[in-house]
Amino acid sequence: MLVRSLVVHRSTARPLQDVKDMTLRIDTVRDGGRVAVRLIGRLRGENLGDLERQLAEADRPTVLELDEVNLIDVDAVYFLRDVE
Repeated sequence: MLVRSLVVHRSTARPLQDVKDMTLRIDTVRDGGRVAVRLIGRLRGENLGDLERQLAEADRPTVLELDEVNLIDVDAVYFLRDVE
């Protein structure tokens, strides 16, 4: 299993480090033939570019895990609707 984390701070993607200022954490988990993108925190329109890049890197159908999302704005709702 391979896990890659990206923490989004005010529209900037950085490697996982300063979690206390985290807006959104994006974990990409590859386990055999399965790819899952786990979102943790607040999903806002300003973070969608980072999420789109993570999804584009997946070379197969991807599961979005939203269990730990605690806030989502209207732009993100429209994005999720469109990628469903």
